[in-house]
Amino acid sequence: MAFSYSLPYLFLFSMIVMTTSVSVHGQCLEDQEAALLGLKSEWKFDPSHSKKLVHWNQSYDCCSWDGVKCFHGHVIWLDLSNESISGEISISSNLFSLDYLTKLDLNSNSLVA
Repeated sequence: MAFSYSLPYLFLFSMIVMTTSVSVHGQCLEDQEAALLGLKSEWKFDPSHSKKLVHWNQSYDCCSWDGVKCFHGHVIWLDLSNESISGEISISSNLFSLDYLTKLDLNSNSLVA
């Protein structure tokens, strides 16, 4: 018995597979986790206002942390908007250890360069 699928269903299925693979593919690499935890420690934030950073810890794979998306274990997307973060982004910041980062959202924070 042969299965027949229409083109729209195959397209939808392939889009779901591609989208899912970006967010759940692989575990966070150790250097990526270290860089993210370094960011958490180098910046100040108010835990009572934080919805993302406050939950970042080594108990969970860093690719599953709120505000983080990975591909093959590398952080490619970081959304830390509205986290009440203050501090400085210096040339030695852990942020620059995230070599595969393609999207960064730090809106509504108090960071200086």
